[in-house]
Amino acid sequence: MSVKQDYGLPASVTVVKHANGIELKRYWRTWKSFSYLVFGILWFGFLYREGPMALQDIPYSEQLQILLLLIGAVIAYYGLTQIINHSSVRTFPDRLQISHRPLPLLLGKTFKRADIKQLYVNRHHRRDENGTVITYELRLLSNDGKDYCLLKNVPEKQSVKYIEQEIEQYWGIKNEAVKGEVSN
Repeated sequence: MSVKQDYGLPASVTVVKHANGIELKRYWRTWKSFSYLVFGILWFGFLYREGPMALQDIPYSEQLQILLLLIGAVIAYYGLTQIINHSSVRTFPDRLQISHRPLPLLLGKTFKRADIKQLYVNRHHRRDENGTVITYELRLLSNDGKDYCLLKNVPEKQSVKYIEQEIEQYWGIKNEAVKGEVSN
């Protein structure tokens, strides 16, 4: 069992107390988010303006142009969601609800309180061109032994640990060590 450490309220997390539970919001906004948006808009704009001329001699050029425009739109939408959206972890007396809004994404999850055994934070290592990138995940261990990822790709450990501790405190879950859990 790990000792509870007070992380304080991280800058990227806000807490909203409701009559029937608490809501923890984590905002996604980073400088990298803006680059996706700018790249997507430039890609989309270039193809919209220059695409018909640049692709005219290629077989299936109309279908290719539509596909490339769609890719640009998806990249721009992704960048916009990274700037505007937040993850909402809403804890009710009987369930835990994860949603991402205000722009729609199909990543929401709901878990019954009775099915939840433990929450924990996991460290995730990923290699990229600049070296190793470390991010954190909020994970849920169910009573039947299944492991679910609730939040992922969070760059700061404090945000995820804070959310984990607030939910455990709200429900009175005793923090127990889980294999792969990040220690305080």
